[in-house]
Amino acid sequence: MFRKPRGSGIKIIGDISALPEDIVKILTDAENASPANPVFTLVFAINYGGRREIVSAVNRAVERSQGQ
Repeated sequence: MFRKPRGSGIKIIGDISALPEDIVKILTDAENASPANPVFTLVFAINYGGRREIVSAVNRAVERSQGQ
């Protein structure tokens, strides 16, 4: 189990789908256990690329607009 200092938060950005399932669970559990307003936040940028994030956001917007 991952232990973090009190008042700290964890944020995961990027595409974690390529990671093993147990690692994804550890990361998401740690992120979900983070407080709402942490003193500081540790950001894990895994398989992250700005272009990929933009393309992904646009694709989600198009899918939502087509579903309405």
